[in-house]
Amino acid sequence: MAEQSLSDTAWLLNGLVASEEGTLTLENGRLSFVTDEPIFDCSLSEVQEIKFSWLYFGAGCTLRINGVKYRLSFIQPGNTAGGEYASIPEARRVGWMWKEALIR
Repeated sequence: MAEQSLSDTAWLLNGLVASEEGTLTLENGRLSFVTDEPIFDCSLSEVQEIKFSWLYFGAGCTLRINGVKYRLSFIQPGNTAGGEYASIPEARRVGWMWKEALIR
């Protein structure tokens, strides 16, 4: 099977009132998330935990890398300018693609 490559906009959730928009990328066996600066860039083998919890309704996940937990959403949070509910079906579609790519 050919290695999958993905790149999508996602939001790093930092508590209830803060989030950062960035790009989540999977390419050549590496997973990265970059906002204005790199948040993480690692081999998939370094990801200790990947969860697509029902709490995210298929549109987000949590990752644990080097002991640090990252919460990511493919739905633009309401605490950011322009967050809207119309993006939910698309965010769920993107979330399912990521789940398929990360959990095999």
